[in-house]
Amino acid sequence: RTLGAMNNMQSAHAAIGRAVCASQDFEVVLLVSFELFRMITEPEYRELTQGLIPPSKFKLPTKNLLKLLAERNNIAPELEAEIANLLEDRHTAIHRWKLQNGFVDATDKEYWGRYEALATKVETQSNRVSRLLLSYFLKWAEPDWARAHQDEYLKRMKLLFHNTTERAVPK
Repeated sequence: RTLGAMNNMQSAHAAIGRAVCASQDFEVVLLVSFELFRMITEPEYRELTQGLIPPSKFKLPTKNLLKLLAERNNIAPELEAEIANLLEDRHTAIHRWKLQNGFVDATDKEYWGRYEALATKVETQSNRVSRLLLSYFLKWAEPDWARAHQDEYLKRMKLLFHNTTERAVPK
């Protein structure tokens, strides 16, 4: 094996590691966002949960969470499609890559390049959606602003999965 070939394989492996970490971050951010969304918009749910997220919620498959949002019409179709594509790409990169693309040695530069590109896409998309949701919360759930503008706060929280492109801090 040449050093260059090993670098291609190692680079792809490093990209997969980053994709796994970013995907896990995304899944936690999405679940916490969904749970907070429900607690804010469904007072009876907040009462039932006492404002806490039980560990069992973190076992819910992300695809099922996306399905729940869509069934309730609580997510913009574009964001739903973006997350669905991200989940499919993540599943391919982490679980199906070898089944779909075979097993090769370290010298197949094209193979490792495609693998790295998919992993990098998963990392980038995971980070982008996580930042969208977190930015939205930072904008519209700032405690002092939310207390002073309770009606607007509730309205904005109901639109969490619809208006995720808004990032400016409220005035």
